[in-house]
Amino acid sequence: MIKNMNKRFGKAGLALFLAMALLVGGAVTALAAPAGGLFQGDTSALVERVLAINGSLDADALAQLTSEELRDLIRTGAPDMPIGQQAAYDAALAWAGLDESDVTVIDVDPELDEYTPYYDVELNVDGREYDYTVAAYTGEVLYGEQPAANKAALVTGITGPVFDAAGDIGEDAAVAAALAWDGLPVDIGDAAPRVRADYDDGRYHYDVTFEAGGYGYEYEVDPATGELLSLQIEKLYTAPAGSGGDIGRDAAITAALDHAGVAAGDVTWSECKQDTDDGRLEYEVDFRAGGMEYEYTIDAASGAVLDFDKETAD
Repeated sequence: MIKNMNKRFGKAGLALFLAMALLVGGAVTALAAPAGGLFQGDTSALVERVLAINGSLDADALAQLTSEELRDLIRTGAPDMPIGQQAAYDAALAWAGLDESDVTVIDVDPELDEYTPYYDVELNVDGREYDYTVAAYTGEVLYGEQPAANKAALVTGITGPVFDAAGDIGEDAAVAAALAWDGLPVDIGDAAPRVRADYDDGRYHYDVTFEAGGYGYEYEVDPATGELLSLQIEKLYTAPAGSGGDIGRDAAITAALDHAGVAAGDVTWSECKQDTDDGRLEYEVDFRAGGMEYEYTIDAASGAVLDFDKETAD
């Protein structure tokens, strides 16, 4: 992996980068820590503090963690042994179907003191950044972006509207393209896919989203060819007992519409995503109506509006 950092910084820059990493002792990168803890610095005192909290943890494994990881363990009572930055990086690579040689810029940031402890992994592939959230104690990828180029990029068997004069396959065909893609078979059951046209990174595309099997899926589909441009998958959060519950996606959308004074029939497109903030479950609700674009943050337990914004639609 050092060759990847060489690509970005050069030999002199890499040496400076490593020196800085030793000083800060935090989320350096996903680079593997060789025996002896090259990137950790002297963390023996922190390791002793962690062992004093939980003596069942392995001292040698703890010595491979960064000071940031160890401090997070101390703050959270050292409940278990985290997988470490290298394993989080490897999990993201495997999930995305990437090889180390595909990645030019990498970064791994431990967030062990969050309500759901995780590693935030960022990979740069062909000039585009992909983000992954890896569970800190299990290695499960809770959220990830799937580079379409690593799977069957062109979808066959598209049904629905054919190309119109503008070369647009249409919403129905975009949904069919997303569901027909064999890169990650999904049984959506009774889920109703949602689709909207969007413009991002200098290109138009269709966003196709739905929830199934405890996960949320978001596809980007090329409006001219039906090619799958990207796929994001996020594990849906389940509110624990005693946390106040979860009003659900439909109720969150209703709360946003009621606050905005907009009737459901006047909405041209909408999007609702589940999120957490400091352990609190929220819904991010976006919609357009009457030439305006609305963005809402709704508390999942109470339906209260936590934040909102309104501006003229592009």
